[in-house]
Amino acid sequence: MSTFKKINSVFCGDLYHDGATPMNSLANFGWVQLVVVLMVTLGHLSTLPLGPSYPEIFHLFGYDPSWIGINVLFIMSGYMTLRSLRRSKSSIEVLKSRGLRIFPYLAVYTLLVIFLVYPLVGKPMDSLSETVRVLSLYALGIISCLNSGEPLPGLLDDAIYDCIIQGTIWTFRWGLLAYICSAILYPTRALNGRAKPLALSLAAIISYAVLHSAVVYNLGSIPDKILPPARLVSMFFVGMGFYAYRKSLITYRNAAVIFVTLLIQFYRLPWSPFIEICISAFWAILAFRLMRGIKTVWPQNLNGLPIAVFIFHWPIGQLLLLQLPNISSLHLMGLGLTVTLVFCCALSLAVNNLTGKIQTKAMTKIQA
Repeated sequence: MSTFKKINSVFCGDLYHDGATPMNSLANFGWVQLVVVLMVTLGHLSTLPLGPSYPEIFHLFGYDPSWIGINVLFIMSGYMTLRSLRRSKSSIEVLKSRGLRIFPYLAVYTLLVIFLVYPLVGKPMDSLSETVRVLSLYALGIISCLNSGEPLPGLLDDAIYDCIIQGTIWTFRWGLLAYICSAILYPTRALNGRAKPLALSLAAIISYAVLHSAVVYNLGSIPDKILPPARLVSMFFVGMGFYAYRKSLITYRNAAVIFVTLLIQFYRLPWSPFIEICISAFWAILAFRLMRGIKTVWPQNLNGLPIAVFIFHWPIGQLLLLQLPNISSLHLMGLGLTVTLVFCCALSLAVNNLTGKIQTKAMTKIQA
């Protein structure tokens, strides 16, 4: 790999080209990722004016599109992570790549919330020192992803849906955990070959199913907070299993078999977590197949657009709702999606322009 390609891999992630086999040709990963993120966006926006007790638009088989969409995104992340690990041969390089793809957008979000949103619509605290302390802890929690699900006191305390403005950013904590686990496992050869990743994915998804069933049926004193990491990390490792057996698993025939199994479970059998698992696997297979069907190559100057939309659709929706409290769900979906796409396209172009300049400077120094 040339020096420039190594630098580009660190800053942007080597996601968009691999000509080894047709199934590895992921030039359209960005399009499919954006489609899934838009489904999450529409699902969230459809219920923000109503509250969490209402089902989202396109709610099906007992699950909201945002729930399943996030599962699919984690499956796609696991797929891409194992692919990147095997191509780079360096766990640290893969961690840097993922971190540097997400960090600029988290940084922009944090700066906007602390220096623009909070001063305009937040409730002031008792003292300046207390304000600085709370905002500093909030910023640290978001940037590090270690406390990305906690609300910011004084901001959206009375929101109908939830009193947080960061929305889906809470998932990054568990994404970070999954990446770190992968980086630790890879040097041990636990992810080598095909059988090991598949066995790991099966163990992870069965463990999640058992935990979820235990919580639903009150089979033990299992805290509810254990389910989000179990769910998302298991989906991540399912993605690795898909990558290991991509040629045999990612087929329309398997998608059809999974869908029929889903129908039998939902209409003929008692509830089980495997309904969710089958829905997620079904849509993940279709997503991977769609990557091969799109003819238009993803524009690389918008590499971060899906990440930006994933981060900013919730705060934009919450702020619009704050200013337009009587807006309907359909109107919020249309307005929120439009504002989000315009803002995130501009942000993605700006971030890619900045990282391009950084790459150019780094390349100049290396050549000098």
